[in-house]
Amino acid sequence: GDLTLIASPLSEIAYQLAGGAGGNLTQAIEYQNKVATAFGLDGIDITTTIPTDINNETTENNDSGQFGLVLAGVSQTGDTIAQLVSDMDTNGDMDASGTADMLTALDNFKTGRGISNAGNAGTAGTAGSATGEGSVTGNLSIIKISLYDGTNSTLILEDYTNAGINGVNAGNLAQVNARLATTTTDDSDTYLETFA
Repeated sequence: GDLTLIASPLSEIAYQLAGGAGGNLTQAIEYQNKVATAFGLDGIDITTTIPTDINNETTENNDSGQFGLVLAGVSQTGDTIAQLVSDMDTNGDMDASGTADMLTALDNFKTGRGISNAGNAGTAGTAGSATGEGSVTGNLSIIKISLYDGTNSTLILEDYTNAGINGVNAGNLAQVNARLATTTTDDSDTYLETFA
């Protein structure tokens, strides 16, 4: 059948991280998967999924809707592709340091405060309002939680709520954050690892 390949900022980031034309197919696929995961799209093929045009359509909480929401968020960061590549690449290894900015960018898009949406909050729909593991906001919150080391952006109640985590409140937030600060990223990058 027909094959459709989608060029997007995320696939361009993956291409550049893989070494551009000097990289090989294995590297390109590896970085495509890493970039998708870094932006909360784990398991979504960012080169063949057609993203929802979030400016003109209400998104569903599916692959296309989640991809469209992330692309809208990327457009709000104000970063160039080169800046995003630099943020995500340290000595050739993925560094998801830019993911916390994605949370702000998605929030800016939903509330109309973003740098390029001129006050229009768009039509985020179910993809924009969904929380918990498996949603864009939930996955990005889980990434932010897993990257917390006590010195970076402090976790707030909304981060836990968006990740679908119950039981964290104003009274125990500092204690939960202190516990997470000592947990490795590999041991806290899913809901079940962190809170089961």
